[in-house]
Amino acid sequence: MQGDSGGPLNCNVGGRWVVHGVTSFGSSLGCNTYRKPTVFSRVSNYISWMNSIMG
Repeated sequence: MQGDSGGPLNCNVGGRWVVHGVTSFGSSLGCNTYRKPTVFSRVSNYISWMNSIMG
């Protein structure tokens, strides 16, 4: 796989862009390809870990 692995999934929340996920893997044919979904890791699951290593 090549391409957007690690790229952000940003959502507009109350007028602010917030990172909700990072690309884990997806199709080399592009995003949202039929029967080949892009898979994201949920950033909020890693907040405690990120804070602990930035510390």
